[in-house]
Formats: sequence, structure tokens, C-alpha cells
Amino acid sequence: MPRDLSVLYIAAVDSLIDKLTEGIHDVVSSIGHSSKQEIIIKLGKLNWIKETLIDMLPEDFDKKDFEPINRHLHFVDYYYSKDRDFSMLKSNADDLLKQDLPAVKRSLKLFYDQEPPKHQKTMQMSTKNFVSQLVDDVRDDLRRLVRECPDSERKIQDHLEDLLALKKYRFEREQVSIPYSTKSYIPDFTSEELSMAIDVKLCNSSAYERKIIDEMNADIIAYKLRYQYTLFVVYDISVIRKMREYVLDIEKNNPGVTVVVIKH
Repeated sequence: MPRDLSVLYIAAVDSLIDKLTEGIHDVVSSIGHSSKQEIIIKLGKLNWIKETLIDMLPEDFDKKDFEPINRHLHFVDYYYSKDRDFSMLKSNADDLLKQDLPAVKRSLKLFYDQEPPKHQKTMQMSTKNFVSQLVDDVRDDLRRLVRECPDSERKIQDHLEDLLALKKYRFEREQVSIPYSTKSYIPDFTSEELSMAIDVKLCNSSAYERKIIDEMNADIIAYKLRYQYTLFVVYDISVIRKMREYVLDIEKNNPGVTVVVIKH
């Protein structure tokens, strides 16, 4: 990544570090209260956040501070999955929280101070480009957060909420009701700042594949009354065969509407 530090970029990196910190606390506090499978999933998420964070760092940032983070995360996983030595796990987690992550934060602050954030870049970024970036993030990263086959839209919504927070997008969840005709429509996520609504659909049967089209067409009419942009996230459990044809007419006939199909 070139050294081009916008306010949004710095906030996203800081958010990833905070998520890593929260995740380590969560793993330690879950021991004895959560199943082994649940903790293994949490450990996997920790490593995904760490890899995402490393990928986001500028090319000229010295990544030596990540060597102890890699090492201690490895041993947190090892002592839980192999030896189940919880005292050693906690010792490595303490090192991560008290030494490793604060060291990375200090190094990043020094790095930022050498190159002041480019506030004007954020100001100049058009809403349309910002929305386009959000759509790309959902398309590229949502699937990696969903480890088990979901059986409800609520679970996909939860993962999407994590992704939006991780990427530092500010959305409210199920807070807006839009009256239209004799019904009220409640988008899953809304942003007044971006003038955008996001709705999640779970496609797990051929019958629901057709029903989703009808639902989206109805939602669009209501959402357009309040928002300029609408994103439908259709999470598909091996049902939709012709993805492009599935979304083409909706996008072509409704400017500002995007449909992203995520295959499990």
C-alpha cells in the first residue's frame, strides 16, 4: 500500500488493533464458559484480524513489532488446542495485551507523525466512491467471517455488523422505519451520512431464490423515499446458478441499487 494516510485509513487500522485486543480478552474470558469449538473459532478470527491488519499496513512501515504478536498468537492457539495449558495461554495473552499491541500502537503513532494525515483526501472523496469502496469490502471480506453454514439471516447480519465496524463504517442497525402504503419497511442497516440502506437476504432454497427478487423490488420502492443508495447482500447456500443474470435487471432498472451475491 502506498504511503497515503487519510483519516479514514488511520481509523481503520486503529480499529483493527482494538478488535484484536477485544478478541484476546474474549478468548481468555471464554475459557471455562464456552465450548472448545467456539473458542477455536474465536482463535481463528484473531488470526484473520491480525492478517488483515498486516495487509493494510503501508509498505514502508517497519513490521518488526509484529514478530512477537505472531509468536504469542501462535502460542495462545497452541496451548489451547494442543496442551490445554491455560496458565501458559494466559501468560502469552498478557504479553500481547501489555507489551506487543501497545508497542505496535507506539510505532504507528511515530509513523503517522512523520506523515500528517491527509484530511483533505477524506473531504474530497465523493459519497459515490465511498459507497463503491464499502460494496467492494463486503464483496471481498464478508465470506471470510462466516465459518459455519448460516441457518438464519440474523447470523449473516451479525457478521456484516462486525465487518462494518471492523472497516469503521458508521451504520445503525434496524433503527429506521420507512412507511409506505400500508406497510413499514425496516432496513437492516442505515447510514444518514451516506444516504444508504443495507439489507441482508439468505438464499437457501430455490423457492426463496424467486421470493428474494420480489422482496428486493418491494424494498427498493420504500428505501428510495429516504436513501440515495441501497445495497442488498444476498448470501447464497449453493442455490443461485447464474449470479449475473440474477442481479442484472434490478441494478439496470434502479440507479443507486447494488446487489452482491456471496456464495458460501
